[in-house]
Amino acid sequence: MSMNAIVSKNAQLTMSSREIAELTGKRHDHVLVDIRKMLAELELAHPSFRGSYTDTTGRARPVFNLPKDLTITLVSGYNVKMRYAITKRWMELEERVEAPEQLPNSFAEALRLAADLEEQKQLLVLANTELTHERDGLSSVVGKFDHSLTRYARTLPGVNTQRIKRDLKEAGYLAISATTAASSCPFGVR
Repeated sequence: MSMNAIVSKNAQLTMSSREIAELTGKRHDHVLVDIRKMLAELELAHPSFRGSYTDTTGRARPVFNLPKDLTITLVSGYNVKMRYAITKRWMELEERVEAPEQLPNSFAEALRLAADLEEQKQLLVLANTELTHERDGLSSVVGKFDHSLTRYARTLPGVNTQRIKRDLKEAGYLAISATTAASSCPFGVR
C-alpha cells in the first residue's frame, strides 16, 4: 500500500482506517463512522487509536489505527469479500514481520544486491521511457482530432468505427440517450 497505512506502534501492528476503506471499497468517512460506533459499543475510547493524516489539500483529517482484533471485529459486520480482503492483508503483514528482509552479510553479497538493484532500476527507466514515448505519440494523434472517438478510430488502419461504437455499447461504455439520439452521433459516454 502506498499511503503508509500500516503502522507499527510498540511492536504491535495496526491497520489504518484509510487502508480498511481502500481494501473494502468503502468511503473513508463511512469507515470512520463504523469505527466510532464499534468503539462506543465496546466501550473503548483509547486515544491511542486516533491519529490524523494530511489530505491532498493540506488539511488534517482524522484516521484510526486499529490493532488486528479490532480490525477483524469491525469488518466482521461487512460482507464476505471485504472480510477476506482484510484477512489476506493481515496475513501479508504478519509474514512481513516474521520474515524481515535480510541485509547482506558480506561485502560480496552487498555488491550483488547493489548490482541487482541497479539492473532493476535500469529496466524501470527503460520501461518508463518507452511508455512516455507511447503516451506522447497517442497524445499527438488524439490532440489532432479534438478527442473525437470517431475521428481517432478513422486514423487507425483497418478499424471499422461503427463496429468500435457497437462493441463499446455492448461493453457498457457507450449508451444511446434521448438527448443524443436526435443528433448526428446518438452515442453518449457512460
